[in-house]
Amino acid sequence: MMLAHHRRQAAFTLVELLVVISIIALLVAILLPALGKAREQAKTVVCSAQLKGIGLGVTAYLAENEDRLPYAPNHGRWDDLGPGSGNSGEQLAPDHGYAYWGIAYSDYIQDRKAFSCPASKHVDDWYEHDFYYLYENSTYGLNGYVDGSRLADFRHPHEVIFCQDHVEQLVDNVDHDHVCFSPSQNIDIYQWRFDYASHWPDAVQECFRHNWTERPRVAMGGFQMQQGYGYCNTLWMDAHVSAIPGGNTEDSKDILQKWFDPSIPRH
Repeated sequence: MMLAHHRRQAAFTLVELLVVISIIALLVAILLPALGKAREQAKTVVCSAQLKGIGLGVTAYLAENEDRLPYAPNHGRWDDLGPGSGNSGEQLAPDHGYAYWGIAYSDYIQDRKAFSCPASKHVDDWYEHDFYYLYENSTYGLNGYVDGSRLADFRHPHEVIFCQDHVEQLVDNVDHDHVCFSPSQNIDIYQWRFDYASHWPDAVQECFRHNWTERPRVAMGGFQMQQGYGYCNTLWMDAHVSAIPGGNTEDSKDILQKWFDPSIPRH
């Protein structure tokens, strides 16, 4: 009898269980945002480290190729797979029309996952949604202005972007899809904010993907234009890596065209 009485005293009551569950739920609610921030910060660190590794690989390539960068096709595939291909499954040649620019550095950066930013959710494949797997390791956009250039062409390599987080794989050497503010368009990433806005409503977030904070969308040019604030991890021609803040038109005014176009005079 004494043993049975002791067991009843040691058991939790329903009220006590509810209190414990409530405390656990409260702790989870407090910790989850912190864990989410830590996870996003970890993605940023990994992305930055990958870009530094790419910088080392590009430097090694230049040393063995008379300091000249290769020409890059405007596409993002690694292998001969998908629409328009022979479906051999073999890695494409660097100058193949569907090739990603990273293939040219395969001898120096052997893991193609180094070109996959962990914070990336989409790439420029809106016309091939069913074949996203072809582009999952192609999340850094090469600055088209440096395509095929010699290192000696850059008097200020620390001020010229090589590649960075972007929605597309080759950022054409015109001013309508770089993340810099374009006085001629009076906005940044013009084609992604307007021309392709219906296909790609979250392109701005994909360019400034790290620690992204959404802001209310604004009506402009007949579209609800995405705004927010985040960071774009960037590899420069001198192989250093930094994060560029931006995400809406006001923020982007501090992102200079000369960082992309080396022909713009430095003052």
